[in-house]
Formats: sequence, C-alpha cells, structure tokens
Amino acid sequence: MLMTGDNVVVEAGAKLEMVVIKKNGDVTVDELVVGDDTVIGPNTHIGLGAKIGASCMIKSLSLVQRGRKIPDATIIEGHEVTDLNQTEECEMKQFVEDQVVASLGWHLASLVISFIPVVISILVSVLVIFLVTLFPHTIVLLVALYPICMTIGHIFVAICMLPLRSLLVGGRASPGWEKVNSRSFLRRQLATSLYHSSLNILDGTVVHHLVSRFIFGAKIYFKSSFIPRLDEPDLTSVGECVFGANGVLLRNTMFYPGGVARYGKVDISDQVMILDRAVVSPDTAVKERVMVAPITAVYNDTIHEEGTVLLGTPAMNLTRKKADDVEMEITSEPLIFLLLQCFIFIYFKYIVIILTLSAFYANGVVFWRFFYCDCYLGNGAAIGISFVIFPLSLLALVLVCLALCLAIKWIVIGNFERFQSKGLIAVDSWDVFRWMVANQLIHTASPFVLQLIDEFWLTALFWKMMGAKIGTNTRIDPDVLLLEVDLLEIGDNCRVEEEATLLCHRFNDGGLKLERIVIPSNSYIQNRAVILPGSEVRDEHVTMLPLTPLNPGEKVTAGHWQGSPAERVNIKTGKPLPMAATRRSTLLTERTSISVRGIV
Repeated sequence: MLMTGDNVVVEAGAKLEMVVIKKNGDVTVDELVVGDDTVIGPNTHIGLGAKIGASCMIKSLSLVQRGRKIPDATIIEGHEVTDLNQTEECEMKQFVEDQVVASLGWHLASLVISFIPVVISILVSVLVIFLVTLFPHTIVLLVALYPICMTIGHIFVAICMLPLRSLLVGGRASPGWEKVNSRSFLRRQLATSLYHSSLNILDGTVVHHLVSRFIFGAKIYFKSSFIPRLDEPDLTSVGECVFGANGVLLRNTMFYPGGVARYGKVDISDQVMILDRAVVSPDTAVKERVMVAPITAVYNDTIHEEGTVLLGTPAMNLTRKKADDVEMEITSEPLIFLLLQCFIFIYFKYIVIILTLSAFYANGVVFWRFFYCDCYLGNGAAIGISFVIFPLSLLALVLVCLALCLAIKWIVIGNFERFQSKGLIAVDSWDVFRWMVANQLIHTASPFVLQLIDEFWLTALFWKMMGAKIGTNTRIDPDVLLLEVDLLEIGDNCRVEEEATLLCHRFNDGGLKLERIVIPSNSYIQNRAVILPGSEVRDEHVTMLPLTPLNPGEKVTAGHWQGSPAERVNIKTGKPLPMAATRRSTLLTERTSISVRGIV
C-alpha cells in the first residue's frame, strides 16, 4: 500500500498512514504515493490516501491530510504550501557535486560495523554468566549485581566505540553538507549509530548523560531527568536545567530534495523548555528561558528573544508574561535521586527482558523436555504440547507485566488525585522522584504487552484498572501516552489514535502540576494530537486532527480542529472556516503578551 519513487527520505518520527480504524470500528485501507526525490521531515504526518509529487519537501511537524494531492516541487511547512526554490536546490547540490555515491560493499561494511556494540554487549553478558558458573556459591550475589555489571559493560562498550567514531569522522563531527549515500555520509551516519547503540539500554538515565558528557564529549548538563535525547553528541550543546518533554527531537541532520543532507549544530541555552514533539533543526540556537510550545518547529531563521514563547509551525515569537499563579524555575535534581532512579529503571528493564525471553522460549523448553526425555510421548504429542504452551506463556507475560504496572502505581503513587491536591511540586522534591519512577517503570512494561495483544478492550480495561473513567465503545490504541489516569475521563463512542498524548501533568510553571482532562462522548483524537491539562473540550463531536495540540487555556467546540494554535477547519479543504478570524492571525497581528500558564 506504499509506493515510493527513487531517492525518497523519510526522517525520524515521520508517520505514513496506510490503515485507519474509525470511531465505529470500520477499517479503511488506501494507497499512499510518494514521488521521486521527496523528503518527509521528522515528526510529520502523511494521511491515508495522500499522493505527494516529486521533489517535494514536507518539513518538520507538517500535516498532509488524508486523500490530499501535493503537486511536484512543493514545500509544506505546517499547513502552509509554497513552491520549492529551484535556484536554492541547485546551490545546495554544488556543495556535494564532487562526492561519489558509495558502492554496495561500503553499505555492507557499514551494516556489519553497526553490530559491533551489540556483539560486545553480548560478550560482556556471556562473561558475567561464565563468572556465575565459576563461583556457584556467589550466584545470588552475582544475579543481584547483574544489571550493575551490565551497566559497567555498556560504559566499556562506549569507551571502545570512541576511537572508532573518531576514525570514521576524522576526530569530532563537524557541520557540513553531504550527498546522501556517499562514503562520507555513511561514515557520519555510522558514527552516530555507534553512539546510540552503545548506550541504548541506558537511554534517558543519568549514566547515559554522564557517558555522553565525559566519554563522548557532549556539552550537556547531566543533573536532570528531562534532558532531550541527543542526536549527534559532537554537534549538540544543552545548557543547565533544560526541560525536554515527550517526543522532542534535536536534529543535527536535515535532508533536502535531490539527495542532499546538511549537518549542523544545535545549541540549547539555560532554562529552556521544549514541550511535546517539538523539533529543533540544525544550525539553530535557542536562547535562554525560551519556551518552545508543543508541536512547534524551530529553524535557524526562527526569530526569537530571551524569555519568549515559540508557538506553532511556522513558529510565532510571542511575548511571555508571568501568570498570577505561583511559579518557580526548573531546577537540577539531587544526584542521589538520579542514580537511584537510574538503577531502579535498569533493574526493572532487565526483569521485563527476562520475562519476555522466558515467555518466548517456554515452548522450546517444553518441547525439549518431552521430545528428548523418556516421557513416553510421541513426536506429534510433544510438538502439540509445545504449540499449546506458546500462547499460554504469552498470556502469562501480559498478565504479569500489567499486574506489575498496577502494583507500581498503587505502591509508589497511590491515587494521583493526592498529587493534584498538592498544587505546584518542585522538581527536586521526593514527590517528583516518585512520579518519575512510576512514569518510567509503567511505560517500560505496559506499551510492549498492550501492543503485543493490540485489542481495544484490553487497553481500555487496563487503564480502567489504573483508575481512568472510560465510557462504553471507546477505542484507544495501545501506544497512546497516558499516566495520571485517576484524573482522566473519556466519554462513550470515542476514538483515540496512535501516539496521541493525554497526560494529566504539565511543567510549564516550573514544577510538576496535575490537572484533569475530560474528553466528551463522540470525540475523535487522531494521531499524535496533544491534549494538555488546563484545556477544555466543550462539546461532543470534536475531532482533533493529527499533530494538533490543545494548550492550557484553549477551548474547542464541535468541529474539526488542526494546527498550532488549534483552528477550526473545513475538513474537505483543510483550510480555516471563512469569515472567522483565526487564532494564529490574531496572535500574529497583536503579538500579544501570552501567559505561560495560558498558552503551554
């Protein structure tokens, strides 16, 4: 159902929609066509049945609606359509005209080298298991210390990758232009891949940040749980007390039609907040105390000043004024909290891995037991028993993982309504530490097993058991971002699609604050829409189109809404309704002072 031309680039986080399950349960399937030399940018959404012409550029966080046809040589930024500047395209190609596309041998060699971190990690794991067999009397101690040993092993892998990365990029990576699939391009991509592979299991922990800074040389402040994920450590700088929310991308690479890639630095200054699914592009510096709103793309030509709010795609630069409510600055967290959180997370991740492996290999163990031992069973019976065991072991895995999530929630947190009653909670507090632990552990165990079964009834049942109020005939995809569901209410006959965000917390006042989210009946929350607490869906029959945030203080009524800020649109044309001043045009005209609490 997907047809692409030659030299098509689909960047990280892009969603190409080919199957849609509607509110009534109907399944729609359609063909999606992408022409030659087209670039689909990061965190974009290409709707079902769209047809994109050749040499198009769909920029970060842009939406191509379902069934839409995009002509050749077109740029889409957000919902704005312009023609591709052919002169600029020719100028970009001049930077890489001397570079030669790598041969198949180069690609195969790159693929083999990319597995080196995994191979070393496996060897370290085998070494630890071998030590257990040598000293059987210390098996309990070694099992208890296994995650710590593996953490040290991953640090060793990172140290081994450092000289290899230096060899690939000639020291440290630098800004520049590359032809896609040239030798120098493959070396750059491989160097970045080795960095991520060596630290994959430690992702998001303080150990990951420490290794990135002191081994790979990234300029980051490590005393925070909220540091955005780095793309290329040599080209990224993150200041003190920076906050990065879910799905944030700091991109050091940008692709252009015609097979050209640009590498550039990303510099995030102190006290910057980057909220849900925002994207920062290469050669971009974000100034101090700037707040980047949800679903906002920031480029090197985005105009802003210290302390302002950047909102939308293209981003609007809005004056930021303090709310009347109490505010505080995002602070660093105690190192002991960060280390404790790291090792709790690593231990739990290994528990989930062991449970998963046990479930998938249980049928093999049973087959070996009955086939090779004297159990007086025929080969057919042994095979039949092993086949029966496999679904039962998967069912046990699902039940155990979901039960672990329930236990974590009720033991670590209890009821999130008690957190709500505390108001604004400081980032360096014990309560936020508990919230972080619950957040990491629940989102480690639950998404995998819910997606493994992928049944609407199971997803709804699980979140109801976690405390949510979910109406009848409501369909929620298993990878929807939920957590504080004691404060979440979803009506009847609703549909919440993949990777939508319905988290009942926000940090825009400088600390953790929980508020309710209510979704009326017959609502339709599409892919990657973000509903933030403090916003209001007033009526039934509201449709939030993909990549549409509803920020605190915003109110929507019945109809179709898209863009940032959300605007009511004609679903057939994809344009704002006529004879109505849009919120974007109003903000651009007035450049009004925006309360932090009232916009993000």
